[in-house]
Amino acid sequence: MSAMLGKAVVSNKLNQITKGLGLDDKEEEENQPSAADLKKIKKEELQKEEEKKKREEIQAKRRAERAGKRDEIREKYGLKGKESETSVKTANDTNAPTKKTPVEDKKSSDKCYIM
Repeated sequence: MSAMLGKAVVSNKLNQITKGLGLDDKEEEENQPSAADLKKIKKEELQKEEEKKKREEIQAKRRAERAGKRDEIREKYGLKGKESETSVKTANDTNAPTKKTPVEDKKSSDKCYIM
């Protein structure tokens, strides 16, 4: 009985040392995934991508609904939209005059027309 106990203690210490040095063959076999594991991983990745696309579609739909509600409220109360939204609208409108930014205004006013 003491021989078995001594053997177990020595084998445990030896296993700890070989794992610490990276000489354990079991870890190398475990680190290399099998073909079934690769298929499973690929399937999970595809499933995650599909879920992500669904979430993005839902978020885009919600954003569009919110934008519509904001527009309704602005029309109802006669409010102006944010400048970024109005600039997008005016950029899409071909008859709308182009607005100059303060930097562009300053550049055009810096020119000297006397000469």
